Amino acid sequence: MSHDMLLRNKAWRIVVNASKRSPTFFFAFTATCTAGCYYLATAVQGGTNPSDKKALFIAEEKLNRDAGLHAQVLAKANKERLG
Repeated sequence: MSHDMLLRNKAWRIVVNASKRSPTFFFAFTATCTAGCYYLATAVQGGTNPSDKKALFIAEEKLNRDAGLHAQVLAKANKERLG
């Protein structure tokens, strides 16, 4: 079904025909799509993960404070085992 939908799209048919005729266009289109995905992923990662390391530690301390007794005991056991 998705294949039929792509074939009905005029822009996609133009890209496919240009790619068949020109390997240069094919590689340029591939590079553009790859770079676009990379920059989109980088932007999403930068927006969702704090770049400041102190913010990570503050968030971890807050989680430890708000954790229940069971989670605190497990965290302490893990620290003793690993440390």
